[in-house]
Amino acid sequence: MLSQPDSARDLDGADWSRLVRQARTNGLLGQVLNLLAECRNLDTAPDAVKRLLSAERHLADHRKRALLWEADELRRTLAPLGVEPVLIKGGAYIAEGMPHAHFRHFGDIDVLVPPEVLAAVEKRLLTAGWAMSNRDPYDQYYYRTWMHELPPLRHIKRGTHLDLHHTITPRTSRYATYPEKLFAQARQATSHASLSVLSTEDQFLHGAAHLFSEGEAGNALRDLFDLRALLRHIDDLAVLRDRAEELRLQSPLALALRHIERNFPDPSVSKLADAAGRWAHGAQRLDVLYDRVFVIGCERAETGNPSLGKATEFVLNCRGHWLRMPVALLARHLTRKALKQLFSREPSTETVRN
Repeated sequence: MLSQPDSARDLDGADWSRLVRQARTNGLLGQVLNLLAECRNLDTAPDAVKRLLSAERHLADHRKRALLWEADELRRTLAPLGVEPVLIKGGAYIAEGMPHAHFRHFGDIDVLVPPEVLAAVEKRLLTAGWAMSNRDPYDQYYYRTWMHELPPLRHIKRGTHLDLHHTITPRTSRYATYPEKLFAQARQATSHASLSVLSTEDQFLHGAAHLFSEGEAGNALRDLFDLRALLRHIDDLAVLRDRAEELRLQSPLALALRHIERNFPDPSVSKLADAAGRWAHGAQRLDVLYDRVFVIGCERAETGNPSLGKATEFVLNCRGHWLRMPVALLARHLTRKALKQLFSREPSTETVRN
């Protein structure tokens, strides 16, 4: 439906119910309904579906206002340090005014600050009402030693969640990159000049590295849709290719282009996707994995079975761990986490990033 919205004209009542379930499960309900409305393919939809779109628009407006307010508040909090936080992920898409992001859901705000000011920024945030949501000593060590971000923060009054990054990929990752090069091309957001974002090319490469290395399947189709939309804001794909080489993110770029082309066929992407294939040796062998990943949400919505695709998620998670750490370090980390969970009486506080 995302690539062929005109097919909605042939939907009956049961089809609309199926579409709503699948779109909602993938975190794309507002995007899908709004796309159909813009193409005038929602005219024949049941009234309940039209009301859903109205509700999604109201919720999206509220989420946007809340996110931009929090981003501005964060900027004001860090201003005395002379630090300009860079919005990344969904927050950046909103600050850029990108249409595809208007209906995006946000579990937290993600920002990037230079590694050399990370300690000062953390101290400032802790005195401004933010607190660590995970105080486990090993998890603290894990994040601070190996990861690309601090343990998640939560505001004690507002309940807002914040992920404070100092680079975009883990330090030990096979996709480890150069934070100083990211900041060198950061700029003012298109629609909100008081906020800073990465260059559009770097936003795309960050999204690609996240999608094809984190081992998370829950929002995979939504994240691929984000990448497809971001690609339309990049005028010269050769610049994107060169930037990927500079940041050592050629493999995520190749995988992203390949699967955008497979799921949202676009002639402008096909040629570069073919050329980029040389960067990701064996990318075709991952087709069987990612072809499953991008349909898991739809299949779960269709069957009502949340356990569907667990084997695929397990393989994806194993790949994510393998990309995140060298084998010896990974074995030590997983052993430590397994022993902790085995002998601890408390529920595990581990997040999906661990």
